[in-house]
Amino acid sequence: MKRLLLSLLTLIAFNSNAGEIASVNFSKIEDDLRTWFLSLPENVALSDRYQSTVAGDEQRQKMLKQSMAKAREEGEKADLSEYFQASSNTDGYKFKRELKEQLKKELFLLTQKMNLDYAFIYDSSSSDPVIYAAEGIDDITPLIRQHLLTLMKDITATLESDRPERQPIGPEKVE
Repeated sequence: MKRLLLSLLTLIAFNSNAGEIASVNFSKIEDDLRTWFLSLPENVALSDRYQSTVAGDEQRQKMLKQSMAKAREEGEKADLSEYFQASSNTDGYKFKRELKEQLKKELFLLTQKMNLDYAFIYDSSSSDPVIYAAEGIDDITPLIRQHLLTLMKDITATLESDRPERQPIGPEKVE
């Protein structure tokens, strides 16, 4: 946090145009950005790994709920050793953290493709580290979200046009 604030202040001090600073609420666009990023053909392996990581997380949560429900029914303490043993694998956490960093890099590249020429973009998701700025700081979250929705619509249209027509499986039902 201190490093971010120091970088921001340095950028303002050495840059006569404070309008080159923008904020983005990353948590608001993260899901859309991830969906778009993982739908790109070059990211099929990342997409598969993400889906398996999410499925593993869901399985662990299901295991925890079942263990808690069983303990509640039997009136005993829950045995969470299986859950903790399954959760001790930190590969999924590391992968999600690395993916989030890749998404932030992709976000920066996306802003350049959108001709949003900012020297400094900070994440305003959890807290706003800026105390004061002589000029207004642009919030580009809506612009990024709209651009991502357009990109996803284009990808969906391309995938739909490439998809063969569905053939019925088995006898058709007549009502």
